[in-house]
Amino acid sequence: MTVNTQVRLLIWMMTINPILSQVSDSYSVATTHHPASAPPNLTRSLPFPNNNIIINNNNSMRNILRTLKMSSSASNTAARKTLDPKTFPRPPLCEPTARHLEIKWNGQLIADTTSAYWVLETHHPPTYYLPPASLKIPIQKNTKSSICEWKGRATYYDIANPADPAEVVRSRAWSYDAPTAGFEGIRGYLSFYAGPWECFVDGEKVEAQPGDFYGGWMTGDVQREAVKGAPGTLFW
Repeated sequence: MTVNTQVRLLIWMMTINPILSQVSDSYSVATTHHPASAPPNLTRSLPFPNNNIIINNNNSMRNILRTLKMSSSASNTAARKTLDPKTFPRPPLCEPTARHLEIKWNGQLIADTTSAYWVLETHHPPTYYLPPASLKIPIQKNTKSSICEWKGRATYYDIANPADPAEVVRSRAWSYDAPTAGFEGIRGYLSFYAGPWECFVDGEKVEAQPGDFYGGWMTGDVQREAVKGAPGTLFW
C-alpha cells in the first residue's frame, strides 16, 4: 500500500535512530517516472521492510536525506556520554577525538575535521584543537602570545572574513608551536573561540564557555553547573 513517502521515512527513522549514520551508504530508491532509465542515485532500495520507497524527484531525495542527517545529528548528541568537568584531571588530559568538528562563517565552511584533539581540564568544557589541514581559509600569525601553565606558550592568529576580507578578527584562534610534555599531539593544531563564527560538534551548534577568557566549547552533554568562567568561578 502506498503512503506518503516522507511520513513513512520519518516513522521508520524514529524506530532505527541508532543506525541513521549509515543511511547515506545504504539507501536505495525507485523512481515513479522512468524506472528502467532512472539515474544511478535513484535506483537503489532503502532498507525499509517489504517494499520500495517511491521518490518523485531529486529534490525530494535531497530534502529527505537532509531531514535524516538532522535527526542523526540529534541522535548522536543524545547518545554521547555526559561530560562532568568536575571529574576532568589537572594537569589536563590531551587525547585524540573522533568527534566531527565544523566551523562556519556567514554560512561558509572554514574548517572541517574528524581528526582533532581535545583537552579536558577540571571545570572546563572540552577545548578542541584542529589540524592545520582542516582549515579552508588562510590565517595570519600575529604578535600576541600568552603562557599556559600546562601547555606552554600560545601563539595567536588573525583571520579575515571570507565574505568581507576587510573585516579581520584578531586573536580568536591560537596554537602551541612548542607544547610541553604530554601535549605534543597538539603541536601546530589550531583552537578557536566559539565566535564570531559558528562552531559545531557532531552537527550540534556549540555555545561559548562562560566569560570571554577561556576557549572551551559547550555542548549539550557537558554539565553546565560544573563549568567555570562566569563571575565568582575564576578560582575554581
